[in-house]
This record gives sequence, C-alpha cells and structure tokens, in this order.
Amino acid sequence: MSTLNTFRIVESEEEASLHPRAIWNHWKKRVLWDHRTYYGILEFIGVFIVVTALNIDWILALVGLMLLVAIAPLHWYSNQRDSTHILTRTSSHFFVLITLTIVITAIQIYLAFHPIVVCGDNWCRNEDTLAVNRALLTSIPFLLAALFVLYRTARHPPKDPLLAELPSPIDVDEEAGRRPWIESNVADGIEDDSPEPVEGQVRLT
Repeated sequence: MSTLNTFRIVESEEEASLHPRAIWNHWKKRVLWDHRTYYGILEFIGVFIVVTALNIDWILALVGLMLLVAIAPLHWYSNQRDSTHILTRTSSHFFVLITLTIVITAIQIYLAFHPIVVCGDNWCRNEDTLAVNRALLTSIPFLLAALFVLYRTARHPPKDPLLAELPSPIDVDEEAGRRPWIESNVADGIEDDSPEPVEGQVRLT
C-alpha cells in the first residue's frame, strides 16, 4: 500500500524572514525607534575615543570617557521597566543628552580654532587626531537622534495590544494619564522584548 506524502504550507513569522522588506520592517519597528540603539553606538564611540586619544592628549581621552560614563548608566536603566530610579525618567535622559551635545559641540568649535598637534622628531599623529575629531563630530548626530527618538516615543508610546482590542474610550489609569510625558519611564516608549512565558510559567517583573 503506497503512502501519499503531502506538503503543508506554513506561514512563517515576518521576524524570521530574510526578505529585505521584512528585515527593513523589523529594523524600523524594533531598532530605529529604540533609543538603546543609539546609546550602544555612542558607547562604542566613547571607547574608540578613549583608546585612540590616549596616544594624543589626555584631555581628549577624558572627553571620550565622559561620553562613555554618561551614556552607560542611561543604557542600563533603559531596561528597568518597574524601577523608580531617577535615571529611568525621560527628563533625566534629556538633561544628560542635551548637556553632552552642548559640551561636545563646544569642544569641536574650540578644536577648530586650536587644533591639537602631537609631533616627535620625525613623526606626527595627524591621523589619530583626525580620527578622534571625526568620532567626536559623529557623536553629535547620534545624540540628536537619541533625543528625537526619546521625545517621539515618550509622547506617543506604543499601545498594549490587549488594551487596543478593548472598546474605546477606556480609562485604564487616570493618574498615569495625568502624568507629564517628560516624567515617564523611558522603557514605556519601547516594546517589551522580554521572552514570553511558556505554559505553566509566569513572567517575573
């Protein structure tokens, strides 16, 4: 008796697809509108400046260290959804990012008129100095991008899919509705990407 093998077409999830459009949709939804993406880039720039500037000028190395030390705690507390720490507030992130933008812009203007030149008997570290200057300059648009993403997601946080199915209007939390967006938790503006609990398990928060 012969067996007939049949194939069943299973629709795959968009996130598992390698189609360029699916990849772009994933980046647009989960990466570009997540301020942690820009924090990671800024941390990398800070490390690069510290390592490169150690051979040029210790003040430039301190600038890179300042960028790294300022961004790393913000990145860490961006994942704390249930924390009431001051570094989870959007206002704290705004203050740090705006301060860094002003300081780094002022340093760039100063270096434009007073360039740092490190030369020995037969050599000059012009390439290293240029790399540090470019890294500092590159950090400014990423700081501004992080500010814009924070502002947008804080003003228009993603809606809970369960609440979106309920009839509107619905008053879920009056106190949260009256709370200014600038004092909200930065994690409220990003989608919860923690693993979903399997059957029989409870997600711990």
